Amino acid sequence: PEPVPVPGAPNSSSLIIQNTSITASSRKGQGGKVYLTADTIDLSHTLILATGDTAGGQIKIGGDWQGGPYLPQAQTVTLDQDTTLNSRTITQGNGGMIVVWSDITNPLGRTIALGTLISEGGKERGDGGQIETSGYDLKVDGITISTKANEAAGGKTGEWLLDPRNITITT
Repeated sequence: PEPVPVPGAPNSSSLIIQNTSITASSRKGQGGKVYLTADTIDLSHTLILATGDTAGGQIKIGGDWQGGPYLPQAQTVTLDQDTTLNSRTITQGNGGMIVVWSDITNPLGRTIALGTLISEGGKERGDGGQIETSGYDLKVDGITISTKANEAAGGKTGEWLLDPRNITITT
């Protein structure tokens, strides 16, 4: 088994981003890629754009889609209510991908996602994108999600994958 990172240990890392905008967008092509990795990630009052005119980009915070092997997995990821991640397509094309991930196999793994996550298809045509929020302990109270598409132009709504250790749905 892989070692469990210990907060404050010499090899642990933290990434704290506050009051910041990160842009990897394209006015004529596909949106870019923004990958943030560390053991502990905390975003507050932050805007990350990976929008594109022909396709949305990728925003991956704390890991890869469904824990894929390409990015290291965070232990704790926090997005406050004033953080927005946007990988939508502007005109024609499919929405991008947003991942907010912490290690779902580690009992200390925790994802708190309270902000706004947008991965919409283009205004003229295109399908909505993919959003994943995952963590052993997953909190999404008050989150705003959109993977909509222009259905009149044949677009299909995208998906939101919630992947906690256990799930409780309450009013």
